[in-house]
Amino acid sequence: MKKTTYAILAAFVMTMILALGMFAVGQDILFPQAAAAQAETTTVVVSNDTQGAQQLQQILAEYQGRESQYQQQLADAAERINTANQQLAQANLQIEQYQSALNQLQSQGVITLGTDGSITVNQQAAMQQFPTERRHHP
Repeated sequence: MKKTTYAILAAFVMTMILALGMFAVGQDILFPQAAAAQAETTTVVVSNDTQGAQQLQQILAEYQGRESQYQQQLADAAERINTANQQLAQANLQIEQYQSALNQLQSQGVITLGTDGSITVNQQAAMQQFPTERRHHP
């Protein structure tokens, strides 16, 4: 008996689904005035949508112009950043060269670097490292 109960229940559910579908399709036949009013409302909405669409297009064009301006500003800023990074790299290279020169002079005893950042030239060591040459011109 269980199988027949399930079969009857399934048939009832399928019949209800088909009945609701036919009711939805046939609704325009039963209520023609409601269908006409809905069509009239749709026409009004379409005409209002045309004006709204024009306004939206104007707003969209305005935003696209702003976006273009912002993109240009970003490109300019990126270019300035790249230029600044190149200048920074060049300055860092010069600093490294100066540090290397100072380290060489310090290791040879030509200069002494103080803890406060002062540089003292050791004249004796400097004279030994860099003797004065006398040139004779013919």
